[in-house]
Amino acid sequence: MATILFNSTAKVQVNGTGATVVVGRKPLPAVTTLPADAITIADAGAYFDATEVEGALQEIGAQLKSEGDTYLAPVISFPSSPPLSPSTGDRYLVSGVAQGAWAGQENKVAEWDGMSWAFTAPVTNAIVLVLDTLTNYRYNGSIWVIASATALLQGGNNFFGDVYAGTQGAYLLRFITSATTRAYIDAVGNFIALHSVASPVYKSAVQTLTASGGLIAWNVAGGQLAKVTLSADATLSNPTNDTAAFPSLEVWQDGTGGHTLSFGTAFVLPSDWEAVAEDANSMALYSFYKRSDGKILVAAIHYGA
Repeated sequence: MATILFNSTAKVQVNGTGATVVVGRKPLPAVTTLPADAITIADAGAYFDATEVEGALQEIGAQLKSEGDTYLAPVISFPSSPPLSPSTGDRYLVSGVAQGAWAGQENKVAEWDGMSWAFTAPVTNAIVLVLDTLTNYRYNGSIWVIASATALLQGGNNFFGDVYAGTQGAYLLRFITSATTRAYIDAVGNFIALHSVASPVYKSAVQTLTASGGLIAWNVAGGQLAKVTLSADATLSNPTNDTAAFPSLEVWQDGTGGHTLSFGTAFVLPSDWEAVAEDANSMALYSFYKRSDGKILVAAIHYGA
């Protein structure tokens, strides 16, 4: 917003869209200088009517608006010569010493209409995204220069309001890493994934575990359903690759029975936990739930022999 002062008092305000607010009408001194923009208004001492001031300042406001950023539709790349086989609607930023059909069109946006190239000259402070490098460029009035930008989610940035990402036209919203498109949302809202997504391991086959040195190791990647037969007291170690949300473990007693099962530090037993019966040839079914903090809750049911 620009403010015009008379005798150190704000009289007129102009915002970036060209709209003006006339605060009042006062006689002007012979020369009034606007400090910020070094604009001089000369007058012989007569009054300006408020409507006349507002009308005149509409032009100033329009100029302020034209000096703001203008965002152009993205371009594919920033070459100095046209591609051999463009598709209709392909857009490029012409760089360097233009060649071929682009000769003499430096710094312009070139768009293929299916028959020929159409060129658009940029205005000062125009901004355009070059897709092959994911770089924003700003036209400074003479050449295109890289525009500064802030990564949205880098270094712990926080958002304190709505965040919008997308396009105003019928364009794709692409998700790119290492210069490769991994997924995109098309112009009608469909989400298309171009690469496989890793999923938790869910296997229906029951994995057989063993106790070694009194410890039972469980790699859940080998199956979320497992069983073990105790022939001595043992401890279930913290599982590895525990991506499954609800793994289950059958714990069988051998023909002697009486063997206890303890749990590693990752497991959390309920406050009213009671030891499961350990009769010979009996089976207890343990079910687990991995909590958001990484701890694993334990529940058990005794089924007997």
